[in-house]
Amino acid sequence: MGRTTLSKLHDEARRRYAARLGLRIHAAVFALVSLGLLVIDQLTSSGIQWALYPIIGWGLGVAVHLGAIAYALSDWPKDAVDAEFDRLIERRR
Repeated sequence: MGRTTLSKLHDEARRRYAARLGLRIHAAVFALVSLGLLVIDQLTSSGIQWALYPIIGWGLGVAVHLGAIAYALSDWPKDAVDAEFDRLIERRR
């Protein structure tokens, strides 16, 4: 393997690690804030549990983040682009 190839692989590894780390940080902050909201909710309200509304909304955001990371780190986009590239090459022949 050439130096350029190793450099590209290292850059790709760094990008993938950063994406996973960002998701872990997002999930950890979500869990801690959600716990805090639930505690405040229990201590201050006697009726509707208002903390569930921001938790559900933010939880959807974390789920979208997870989906985006799973998509970005999968080989599916690369395979789809390669297949489209092959179709374009065939049309030009």
